[in-house]
Amino acid sequence: MRLFTQILALLLLPASLLAQPLITNETVEKMYFDDFTDDSQNWPTLNEANIKATVLQGSYYMERPGSSKSRAIMPTFPSISNKFMIKTAILLAPGNTDAQTLGILFMVQSDGSGGFVFEINKKQQFRVRGIVSAGQYITQGENGWLKSKNLVANEFNKVVIKGFGGSFDIYINDVYNFSFKNASFKTGDVGVLIGPEAKGKVDFFYVYNLNASMPEIVEKESVASELEKLRQENDSLKLELAGKPASNFQDAEAAIKILEQQLESVNNENALLKKKAGQNTGAGVKQLLVKIDSLEAENKRMLQVIELLEAGTKNEEAPQNPANTNTPINKETGKKEGE
Repeated sequence: MRLFTQILALLLLPASLLAQPLITNETVEKMYFDDFTDDSQNWPTLNEANIKATVLQGSYYMERPGSSKSRAIMPTFPSISNKFMIKTAILLAPGNTDAQTLGILFMVQSDGSGGFVFEINKKQQFRVRGIVSAGQYITQGENGWLKSKNLVANEFNKVVIKGFGGSFDIYINDVYNFSFKNASFKTGDVGVLIGPEAKGKVDFFYVYNLNASMPEIVEKESVASELEKLRQENDSLKLELAGKPASNFQDAEAAIKILEQQLESVNNENALLKKKAGQNTGAGVKQLLVKIDSLEAENKRMLQVIELLEAGTKNEEAPQNPANTNTPINKETGKKEGE
């Protein structure tokens, strides 16, 4: 009976508590840091009607009065790669409304085309969302919000965000809370996002390079695009080989035959991958990568064949000198004298 009770309790645990972080055994190297112990020049000082921000008593203070929209505040740190760790502590101060939010921006594109934000609110909830359009929630909950017992109201909450090649882990007060995968961005900027009518502080903000012995996430769309490019290149090589002179055609014909068989195999396999894409994206990506490696090797081999054929063609077209250059040639007959 006791064993049954333990199993039942385990099954009733939230899925987020059973999940495991994606990034493990990593090493980090500090890149940028700010603990706001002096007049920091890394973060802007703002004093406008609907946004105020300044270094104040060892932290970065922000306020967003009289506005219905969030405001991003970006430091002067250069862009980082998608292999990083952010370590910070944020406080959402008491205010007039429970709708206040404070967030950490990461992988933000300089042209505004994308990025992510981790946010907390006054209800001990957090969410992760994209920043391009409203409702682009990555966490699953009402408006993306998830409850976390690790969040503490009206106090600094330590937040760690790890990223490695499209995998992301989020820790709150040293406890793992959430992971997601998205390989849309190779580089991006970091910052904070202060919500409407909110007041907040950042106690420190550290950014690290992160290395881990794990594969990076590959978007199937980008792999399929590369595969199509390689196919077109192979088609071009096939046409180039077919245009070689007849004296070299035996070599070209053999190479073309191999290429045609290989391309037919690629087409058949790709059709199967498209059919299975919705069922097993991960396996589909793996197979596409294997096929790309094969095509790249084939391309190199075909290019070597072309170079050899072109070299042979040049040798055939070169004028042949008479065996004895000292023997005069009869201009009328075009023959050497004595022939």
